[in-house]
Amino acid sequence: MKQTVLKGMPRSFERCIQADCPMAGQCLRQLAMQTLTKTDAVVAIVNPLLTKPSEQCEFYRNASLQVFARGFAGMKEQMLPAQYSIFMKRLQARFGRSAYFDRRNGRRLCSPADIEFIRKVLKELGLEGLEFDEYVEQNNWNS
Repeated sequence: MKQTVLKGMPRSFERCIQADCPMAGQCLRQLAMQTLTKTDAVVAIVNPLLTKPSEQCEFYRNASLQVFARGFAGMKEQMLPAQYSIFMKRLQARFGRSAYFDRRNGRRLCSPADIEFIRKVLKELGLEGLEFDEYVEQNNWNS
């Protein structure tokens, strides 16, 4: 699991020192804590005074790999111009113009929440069958 935790972990990711928590074995924050090395001079941690080792910890982050999508440029080719115009406007309203194009072109991954939103917009347009350009599995550092 340590290999997975290291891959893509942001430097500023907050770790948890509560090794006795019943969720420690599945918590991304605790698993990240286990990857500390002597070269890590400074690390961010969740305030131990606010954490409560339990199954309902508010700082818990699921360490399971999640599905992200890379790009959806192929969708445009399968839409009518009016459909694409609505689709693009709805997504730009949520993500912003630059972030929309970064996601569309695969420069920024679509998170599970992004995927859910995009699929909702597709459904509203009657385009449920459209798929993203590529899917990847990785830890969700930002959920």
